Amino acid sequence: MTKKIYFEDCYVKEFDAVAEKVNNEQINLDQTAFYPEGGGQPSDTGTIGDARVKKVEKKGNEIIHIIS
Repeated sequence: MTKKIYFEDCYVKEFDAVAEKVNNEQINLDQTAFYPEGGGQPSDTGTIGDARVKKVEKKGNEIIHIIS
């Protein structure tokens, strides 16, 4: 289960995380400050290393970062 840093501090700009699962353009981290889309709210965007985060989705207990 991903630790949701965005609930603790919504102004976090940088954080350290471990990639738990990587599948093509999808990355699951052990913790994240990226808010996932839901309820009409768009997700946060940004970067993970050199990869651009296009969208963040929540599926069950997982938070999936879609990168390009």
